[in-house]
Amino acid sequence: MGHRRNPQRDHKQRRGLGLLPDLPTAPPLPRRPSPSILLSSLCLANLLQYETLRLFPPILALPKHTSSSPQALKIGDRTIIIPAHTSTSPSLLAVHTHPKYWPDPMEWKPSRWMTKENGRDSLVTPARDTYFPWSDGPQNCPGRKFSEVEFVAVLALLMRDHVLRIVKGDGENDDKARERALRVINDCDMQLLLRMRDADQLKLKCERRLE
Repeated sequence: MGHRRNPQRDHKQRRGLGLLPDLPTAPPLPRRPSPSILLSSLCLANLLQYETLRLFPPILALPKHTSSSPQALKIGDRTIIIPAHTSTSPSLLAVHTHPKYWPDPMEWKPSRWMTKENGRDSLVTPARDTYFPWSDGPQNCPGRKFSEVEFVAVLALLMRDHVLRIVKGDGENDDKARERALRVINDCDMQLLLRMRDADQLKLKCERRLE
């Protein structure tokens, strides 16, 4: 069954379900949006992408190895000597959720990625060595820009013509369904990649909007 398009109502419902809990209100996206409205909506998609990858990175560690010589590692006022031919696996999730760099680190908060520069909205650039969803430095992922554009394009096109809803259990209202969804999403473990332990407990339905 289709879902009749009502941009104001659809935006309010998405916010009401807590999917956009703290984002600034973007103009509802019409069928043929103006460039200014489109740019605002695409910016919000970027915020969702960066914050989701902060809490749910595709990999949880970056394996590194020392060469035939020991390596000195400076951390604050300490110097740690890593022996030669030693493997290490720095935890990316620990850095992504360190309160020194991320206020309220365990909270999914897309608005943390937006700031004001000269009176205009601008994306935040994280401090160096605090954000690694595509690795970092000279060996970072060569597909980063492609994946960023792909995420925004797919999300924008999908949500232009469709609405996503949580499939409710017996007797569930919107609030209870959202609470269950968050429990399932946050119950993760590390296998080959970070994954939900019991993803089958959360189902979504995608409905096409009708003109």
